[in-house]
Amino acid sequence: MLRHKLLSAYRQKAVEKSPRRIDMPGMPWHLQDAAEIETVKNVLDLQLSPSSAADIEAKLRSYGFDQRTLNTEVCVQAREILSLCLKRR
Repeated sequence: MLRHKLLSAYRQKAVEKSPRRIDMPGMPWHLQDAAEIETVKNVLDLQLSPSSAADIEAKLRSYGFDQRTLNTEVCVQAREILSLCLKRR
């Protein structure tokens, strides 16, 4: 159950990180804070609204971020904490 919760939390972070890779490069520094806030808001919408989730996932797919890419990002982010959890058993 702990592993599932961890992966779920890291999946949210991966979904949050992916739009940054799309939208942030080349953005003027004075707009980056506002873009960061908008990205976090969009990720929260992803959890609460099925239509927002579909829009965000469609945007990610159009840039090549499919489920496999997101799952890989989750594993990369969570590998250290998961290895610690598995060692404790």
